[in-house]
Amino acid sequence: MLKWVNTFSELGSKSPNVEGLSNGVLLFELLSILSPAHFDMDDVTKDTGANAVLATGNVTKLLRGLESFFEDVFEKKVDLSYINATTIARDRVPGEIVKVLELVILCAINSVKREDAVANIMGMDDQEQQLLMFVINDVMERFSKDTSASASNRLSEELKHHRKSSISGTGVSGVSPHLGPLRSTTLSISTDRDREKRSSIGSISGLASPTSAARASAEAADVIIKELQAERSQLQDKIDEKGREYRELRRQFDLLTDKIEQFPLERDAAIKAAVADAVTLNNKEHDERRKQEAGKAQVDILFLVLKAQSFTWWVLESN
Repeated sequence: MLKWVNTFSELGSKSPNVEGLSNGVLLFELLSILSPAHFDMDDVTKDTGANAVLATGNVTKLLRGLESFFEDVFEKKVDLSYINATTIARDRVPGEIVKVLELVILCAINSVKREDAVANIMGMDDQEQQLLMFVINDVMERFSKDTSASASNRLSEELKHHRKSSISGTGVSGVSPHLGPLRSTTLSISTDRDREKRSSIGSISGLASPTSAARASAEAADVIIKELQAERSQLQDKIDEKGREYRELRRQFDLLTDKIEQFPLERDAAIKAAVADAVTLNNKEHDERRKQEAGKAQVDILFLVLKAQSFTWWVLESN
């Protein structure tokens, strides 16, 4: 997902890692390019430095902009309160930043410049395309069925448009090689391919009679449909595999996030325990010193008593 963000040449800078997106500036700039009506760069602080408060303000405005965008596009309220702006801006937790990245991609493919967003996806390698498509479908499933269908249809139309623009000849031989993994994830695109195949079959000429031509056309159609179904099945298996890998990565991200959030509590508890142990030890040492001093005082008193008795006996004997 970070690589996809860095594919936009219009951005003033690139981020070498996910943590570099924690101040919200780069993602806000990207969305201001794709949907300027909802994201205005004048609303954010471009140079936050190490100021977590300014960075938190940027991320909060980014989330509000995403909520407003989704409400306009999907015509329903979208609650993003599950994303913690402070955790992103101050603690720079990768798992939380990834949640925002997923929403940014969904916003991009539904924006007024969604063709640019889709083109950048198609410019990536096959595995990266498949992973991004799974991310998009996964995010859309978190919304309602109506919202998911709307977003899916938008993406399908954009992929269809790029597909048609890449065809240089007749039939399907001119399809761009970059479209393969994206095309396979959307049923409507596969259906388009089926229709194109059937259309090309219908134009077969030179057969002996209309009956034999129809029979040959039907047989050829069956073969092509089976090939397409087998291809789609194989590609779906690959997508499912990538999906499992993605879910495992998300699980690891969540575990790491929990550990990071739990560490300060464990650290504070350890410090309190160490302080308590130190206080207890100091009290024990103090009590021991008091006992030693009391014992020494008793010995000194006993010595003086014995000395006084010895002096008394000496005086009595002298008399």
